[in-house]
Amino acid sequence: MFGFRFRTNHAEVADTQRLETFSDGVFSIIVTLLAFNLKAPELNDEASNNDALRQLLRLLPDFLGFTLSFTFIAIVWVNHHLFFQSIKKTTTKLLWLNNLLLFWVCFVPFPTSFVGEHPTHPVAVALLGAVFFMASSSFAWMRYHATYQADLVQDDIPDEEKKQAFRRTLVGPVVYLLSTGLSFVSVWVALGLNFGTALFYFVPVATLNRRQVREMKKAERE
Repeated sequence: MFGFRFRTNHAEVADTQRLETFSDGVFSIIVTLLAFNLKAPELNDEASNNDALRQLLRLLPDFLGFTLSFTFIAIVWVNHHLFFQSIKKTTTKLLWLNNLLLFWVCFVPFPTSFVGEHPTHPVAVALLGAVFFMASSSFAWMRYHATYQADLVQDDIPDEEKKQAFRRTLVGPVVYLLSTGLSFVSVWVALGLNFGTALFYFVPVATLNRRQVREMKKAERE
């Protein structure tokens, strides 16, 4: 259709710079869209301080939804950056898996707005959890492909660290799937699981960080 033949799924592409640059641009746009969901309260000139505070309190669900989604996107971006720093090349399949991840991350502003408007509705909270599940599953698929299918991870990273990084990546999909189901039992438990997962990933244990520590210690000894 395009006048050329696609490479196979595991065709190697040495340079990851374009992929990272494109992804960073998409992440920045998504965060901007999230901020657009925050609307200032409408007040007339005669509104009292109490009126203004009440209007702000009504926006609390919007602020909480923004905080949760922004934290989720920020964590995905940080781990996305560290992931590409830990691989030596990419493949055509990884390019498409990255696009799949970006697709679901791009969808985050919609359920965030939905939760802001209906913070106690099970469907709204379940939709947010489902999008988080799909995005985190896409990232886990990327790491699985890089670690077990195409051997893309840097050679100096021990196999056990590669496996540990992949196992840690699986926590998100499992918990987000659980929170999606629990949304119909208790939206507060579901939201609590979403926030707890964000805290779990806030300080990522990445192979890049460990490798950098080893290199720094080695340099100090020399």
